[in-house]
Amino acid sequence: MKTGAGLSDIDIHSQIDCPEYRNLVKVLRDLDPNERPTPVALALPESKYSGEISRDEWMARSIAGVFESNSNAKILVVVGNNHVLKKLEWQDHVPNPNRSIRQYLTERRSNLRIFSIGQIIGESIDDCDFRERFSDYEGAVAVDLDERFTGWKLGITQSVEIKKAEVWELLDGVILETCLGIIDKISCMILRGKPWRDSFAKSY
Repeated sequence: MKTGAGLSDIDIHSQIDCPEYRNLVKVLRDLDPNERPTPVALALPESKYSGEISRDEWMARSIAGVFESNSNAKILVVVGNNHVLKKLEWQDHVPNPNRSIRQYLTERRSNLRIFSIGQIIGESIDDCDFRERFSDYEGAVAVDLDERFTGWKLGITQSVEIKKAEVWELLDGVILETCLGIIDKISCMILRGKPWRDSFAKSY
């Protein structure tokens, strides 16, 4: 990130490796050094996949570590949709029902202001009321979620074996992409300590 060398050689998980994601890294690199956020790797090392701690708990601990070093940090965490859910209650038959990053992080640092934002791309109209309602709009549509959306179906949870919940219980907002977005099926959490310095935390 400091030199610009080797950006194209960064190892990115195959599920999110695409030109748009790599361009995001380049855009960050091209920012003024005084305004550029600091990338922080959060992912659980593959060597620890069979360990006692889950990927989400590991990432939550990594994020908490940023605030232990700098309580004024502001962080954008880019991860998959399920990782940012405000609550993740699996159906009873699901083995090893780990929680989401947000749940682990809230448990460790309850004073943080956290906003979970899901991204809807390519979901079926039959499975997602947001896709049906906003499909005629061009570009991206951002929606704050609250009780107005009680009963709405959220496409990104239809194929996941979690207990039924209202969309506003799962996320604070969604971004609907009516065409290919910058990052396919990637969501984020925005976290704030005391407003002062920006950081950028990403997980693959």
